[in-house]
Amino acid sequence: MADIIIEHVFNQPIYSWGSQLDLSKSGEVRNLYIEAIKMADAGDLAPLMKFARQ
Repeated sequence: MADIIIEHVFNQPIYSWGSQLDLSKSGEVRNLYIEAIKMADAGDLAPLMKFARQ
């Protein structure tokens, strides 16, 4: 539903959530994702939103 709203209401590309990236393996990308999740938990959504567009 969120993809439909983002694409058709806001005319923005849907969130990729790092779909081109492998989050199952340890490494820089996974660490970036985990850090973004932690920051979102603390109230700062910007890093997670940025990651979602990668």
